[in-house]
Amino acid sequence: LTLKDGGILEYGASGALGADASLFIADQGEIAVNNGVSLTQDINVAGATNSVLSFENGTGGIVSGPIILNADSNLTIGLRNWYDHGGVTAGTVSGVISGSGGLTVSPGTGSGGTLTLTGSNTFTGNVTVNAATLYANPGNGASNRALSFVSAITVNNGGTLRAGLNGLFGWDGSQTRQITVNSGGTMT
Repeated sequence: LTLKDGGILEYGASGALGADASLFIADQGEIAVNNGVSLTQDINVAGATNSVLSFENGTGGIVSGPIILNADSNLTIGLRNWYDHGGVTAGTVSGVISGSGGLTVSPGTGSGGTLTLTGSNTFTGNVTVNAATLYANPGNGASNRALSFVSAITVNNGGTLRAGLNGLFGWDGSQTRQITVNSGGTMT
């Protein structure tokens, strides 16, 4: 299933898609995970403009399938509430994020909300956090690195980068990455 040019898949019931279904997000496409459900399918991101994975309406959702960020792509993960446009929610990506594209965390029309990454990701693009919290918490271990391979991390006004024990780069001491915290941003 390919989502593009304003196409949105609202995923509101676990198991609504076949186990072997693959999802593709191109320019202006969106997958919305609703009401605390878990999306287990593969997601391939090819779009560089407004390719969105969002967690909406209620308690937030979980994406447990792998996400592939293809070359020159950027995935925006939105934490907005469609029924309360100033409100935000939370979401978790437990599947491994790979590829060479980038990732942006955004609350949508409000401010706040938390995206939690629990996988040992391997993607190499840039990460940007805008007016929301990105919580890297893959567990404590040498290979448990949420953001070890990214090119750079930028935290903008109102954004927070938060990490569990050794959650950003693991504990083997071999990882260094540029982190820029702009005015109004925080890192904890």
